[in-house]
Amino acid sequence: MVETSYCLFLDVLGYKGIVYNNAKKPDLIVKELVSIYESIATQLRTLLSWDINQRESIVKIRSFSDSIYLQCETIEPLIYTTCLLYNWCFHFYQNHNLLEEREPMLRCGIAKDWTVTFNDVGGIVTGQKDINFVGKGVAKAYETSERTGISGMRILISPEVFNDLHCKRIEENGKVYFITRFAMTNNINQLYVFKHLDRNRENEKIDCYELLWPFHSFLNDDFTCVDQLAKLKPTFKGEALKHYYETLELMYECFKLPLRKTKLAKVLEPQYEAKFKSLLSTKDEIMNITSNEVESRFKQAINKLREKDSWLLNQDVSERSIAHKLAEYLQTKFSEFNVDCEYDKDVDRESQRKSINVLYEKLNELERLTDKERQDYQVGNIIPKRVYPDIIIHKRGSNKNNLCVIELKKSTSTENSIYDEFKLSKYTVRDSDSWNYQIGFFLEIFTDGTMRDNLKRFENGINVLV
Repeated sequence: MVETSYCLFLDVLGYKGIVYNNAKKPDLIVKELVSIYESIATQLRTLLSWDINQRESIVKIRSFSDSIYLQCETIEPLIYTTCLLYNWCFHFYQNHNLLEEREPMLRCGIAKDWTVTFNDVGGIVTGQKDINFVGKGVAKAYETSERTGISGMRILISPEVFNDLHCKRIEENGKVYFITRFAMTNNINQLYVFKHLDRNRENEKIDCYELLWPFHSFLNDDFTCVDQLAKLKPTFKGEALKHYYETLELMYECFKLPLRKTKLAKVLEPQYEAKFKSLLSTKDEIMNITSNEVESRFKQAINKLREKDSWLLNQDVSERSIAHKLAEYLQTKFSEFNVDCEYDKDVDRESQRKSINVLYEKLNELERLTDKERQDYQVGNIIPKRVYPDIIIHKRGSNKNNLCVIELKKSTSTENSIYDEFKLSKYTVRDSDSWNYQIGFFLEIFTDGTMRDNLKRFENGINVLV
């Protein structure tokens, strides 16, 4: 029977990183996954056994691989359950060994639309009654969670669900929030705070609302979630760090809300303000990303460029236009860094501008010697040459965090790649007179409708195999 339901799609963040971890044996990975899913199942069983299920609206549940699906005729049980589940995540493992146990980081989307239940394909084949949920509500819940492009431990709500909550608009710290109250247990009205999201990390337009779930902990003068997040930091590596810092920033926003100020909170505020700032300051430190991980993310960005902007490539637009779009996709893959095009700033040089020192003969060989340079210099002279790398991935304001440099050329370019490759060797060489980029790429991108991109990788001043 078709029915209109509130649908919640709950995703375990970092699942791919867990199962693709080649440094761990499969049995240890399985142990880690069992720890995560058994812990979530135990908590959900406890939550759903409380008197929220004594009401007319029953919460139905189903799991799919790394995701969990909940459905209910009313919205309150889903919000209530999810908030408690998220807060529990930061308490359950606080006395466990982080080398053996992994904190479940979650993200969920809640939507409202039609659904229907029917026997699962596997159930039909085996003759067992295995119920599955399908419908527009399921798809919209998934899209609200996954396709918004929002990182971190979030509770994202579609506009139709938000409208059913009948929230009141308020302004705090110069920002707009929405609040509502409802009771689930002991008839105690609980305060819930939301904010509207109109852009994601890719700067794409979205329309959803976010439930500020950490607010409940702070409202009850419970700050242990901050201590737990500090403890968890070493377990996040590479791209997973974006989930960590997004969650940290969300917690800090909730911490700063004046709505939660109690006498005890005011006493504890200086201590945890310092702790938050200490954790947030590490976002500006270099992230430990291997060169293979950089290459993997770079290739993902290239694929995104071809998927989203094939028209630009097929029209053979300028290299600058292509580099700009590629840089946008790289920024989403390296959210902890700055991605800039033709960035010529060098804070360590007196001129404050990027330049490489090249021998007169070498410039002549590369056919990059200008008429003025022929007049001003002679054989054996070192010539400073201004450079403007097409794309760099770095931390602005310092040369300590230079991660990646990219030179791009179209397949239709009349210039060869020899000078670009020479520059990449200079950018990545490890010495005191270089910027010491960890890795560099030369990308010849084909603009004839084919997918035959030519990629070369540079490390320590030399071209290595991709």
